[in-house]
Amino acid sequence: MALTISQRNETMRIEQIINSEIQLLELNKRDIKDDQLLQRIDFELALTRAKFFYRLQKGRYKSPDVLPEEPSPQLSFNFLSFLENQCPKMLKNLNSETEVEQAKLTLLIYDAYSERAENLWDQGKAHENLTEAIRIFRKYYCKKLELKTHLLMAKLYLR
Repeated sequence: MALTISQRNETMRIEQIINSEIQLLELNKRDIKDDQLLQRIDFELALTRAKFFYRLQKGRYKSPDVLPEEPSPQLSFNFLSFLENQCPKMLKNLNSETEVEQAKLTLLIYDAYSERAENLWDQGKAHENLTEAIRIFRKYYCKKLELKTHLLMAKLYLR
């Protein structure tokens, strides 16, 4: 989906592009017989939606053409509660290796919390979870995600 958005270079219609890509995937899911693959696709679609709303609330898409004047129900979507409650359940249903997905989820959750100016470092769990995410990213050679996690840890530590 990110590739489609960057190729079309139409930031004014990002939500429409994401929704159309998701609809296309939903239509093609009927042809897939593998339950494991279907569950993984559902997780990735849910994570994509959550990331979009996170970035929208973070202010990444500030163009007046992107944000409607009246907030839609989708904009009030509580992505953080969704990330903490639904995504881990979806990951547990998958039988295959989901370490990288879990680490991505951890990174996104702590990044979202860091934007809320909550002091997560004092809770101790942040250091442990983010260190584990770094270990996983290093294991699978996800250098960009590893660097992002290091930067987030420094940001949380310095608060």
